[in-house]
Amino acid sequence: MSVVGFCGSRGLSVGGLVSSVVSGALGRGSSLAVGCCVGVDASVVSAAVGAGASSRLRVFSAFGSSGRGAVSVSAVGPVGSAVASGASVSWWSGGRGSVASRLRGRSLALVRFLSVSGGSLVCFLGSASSLGSLLAVRAAVSSGVPVFVWVCGSFSLAPLGSGSWVRVCSRLGFVCFRWAVS
Repeated sequence: MSVVGFCGSRGLSVGGLVSSVVSGALGRGSSLAVGCCVGVDASVVSAAVGAGASSRLRVFSAFGSSGRGAVSVSAVGPVGSAVASGASVSWWSGGRGSVASRLRGRSLALVRFLSVSGGSLVCFLGSASSLGSLLAVRAAVSSGVPVFVWVCGSFSLAPLGSGSWVRVCSRLGFVCFRWAVS
């Protein structure tokens, strides 16, 4: 079974697009992996739970099972609902340091999981300055993980080294690109 990992901007509100992409991944028999924040992460978790696919969902959490260590950007409620529905959670997957360090570590743990699982990463970007999401994208490209980015705003994707962004498709007015290594 393939694994599709998801990341994206915390302030992005494109639930319909996220639900559509999650539904497509589930329809192809894929398992899902995602972080623990509000915005895109919470939309992925909610879509998986709503589709009755919690058993195929793995959440990488930067906080503990009781919500300890959660901050304002933590999706404690959706993650809790996913756990109650049968999702797997890697608690404290970013370590126990500062919030910034935990979120960074959590993103890198997600990418490592995708790398060893032969998975791919789908990112929903609301701006070219979404640091955590871009960290995951860069780490995935460096690890040889296939990367797809949905551009959900008016900006261009920066090159990531030897390769280029190739337009793959569009849906609901948004465009998806794949990183193609030269």
